[in-house]
Amino acid sequence: MLERLGDINWKLLIVLVLVSAVVAYVGDVLGMRIGKKRISIFGLRPRYTSSIVTAVTGVFITLATLAILSTTTDTVRTALFSLKFVQRQITELTSQLQENQQEMQALELRLFENQAELAAKRQELARVERRLAESEESLRTLQEQLESSLAAKSAAEARRQELEREVHRLEAQRTELQEDIETLRKGLEQIRAGRIIVLAGEIIAQLPLPQGSDGIAAEEAVRSLRERAVVVIRRRLPEGSEEMTVEIGEDSLRQVLDRIGAGGSPLRMVLRLVASSNAVLGERVQTKVEALESTRIYEAGTVLLVREIQGGLTLDAAEAKLYEILAEVNGKATADGVLRDPLRGTVGNLAAAEFFDAVEKIASSKGTLELVVTAAETTFTEGPVQVELEVRSPEEKTAVQ
Repeated sequence: MLERLGDINWKLLIVLVLVSAVVAYVGDVLGMRIGKKRISIFGLRPRYTSSIVTAVTGVFITLATLAILSTTTDTVRTALFSLKFVQRQITELTSQLQENQQEMQALELRLFENQAELAAKRQELARVERRLAESEESLRTLQEQLESSLAAKSAAEARRQELEREVHRLEAQRTELQEDIETLRKGLEQIRAGRIIVLAGEIIAQLPLPQGSDGIAAEEAVRSLRERAVVVIRRRLPEGSEEMTVEIGEDSLRQVLDRIGAGGSPLRMVLRLVASSNAVLGERVQTKVEALESTRIYEAGTVLLVREIQGGLTLDAAEAKLYEILAEVNGKATADGVLRDPLRGTVGNLAAAEFFDAVEKIASSKGTLELVVTAAETTFTEGPVQVELEVRSPEEKTAVQ
């Protein structure tokens, strides 16, 4: 209530009251004066004239009130002159307000529906995000598996290529073996039909090449090897047989000459002429040249082995014991660097007469004997080791000491 009193335009009310009072007072004074003076308007009686003045004064009061209100208040002016227009506007605005209220209700309903749909979409989004996270994890796992598979594939491809190379190598080896089998078969047929003069892998001849020898000296040494080989093979031929030609492989000869070089070899070398395959009577002897470094292994007189032997053995037992000791010397010489004979596997030579003299001395002696094996001459890497046997009795052993 107090708030409504505060909203009233008290100044306007006071002005209206004062104006009304002034106009009423002026009209009353004017009516009294007209009545006293008995003024008549339009031929009316003074009493009626006074009433008309009073009525006109009331009219002026009303007009003055309206004029003041219209001048000072837009609301009153609008109510007086535009009331129907305002009413129409109010009706239209009310209709629009109802429509807007209905539309707002519809929007609120749609908002509620949209909120529910939004909540559902959010839940769906959360599910999609979870599925996306699971998919990303699965994708990472699949990528790792793919990388692992690619690595395994690369390894498998490398293994396949390696196996293919191995298959090619085995096929080439099989072809080579088939060729070797065919060669051996032909060689066997030749063996059955003829006589083998040279065996595959046999050292036909060998010749030392001094330190510093150059390519020219090497070529001269190869020619000497060929000549020696011809002499060795000629000795094996039956009487009346034609000489067998010795051929040296060009590849092996070129490798040897390249190894020695124009400047000469810094080491002592030994050249070997080795048979590449079996050679039957009447065939050409296929050979290859090998160049090996040669160093001094034993000086002449070097004691290779000393063993005690019990005298009084039988000839067979004494011979077997000597073979056993010589085999031991063979192993020692091999360990010291002497090359074995490719066919016999031995490294030394011993005169047969010396061997049997030692056997007889062991068989005929009593007590413990001492067998001394020494190098008969200076021995190099290519060998062979020429050995000497010395059987000492106890008396000879004491005299030596």
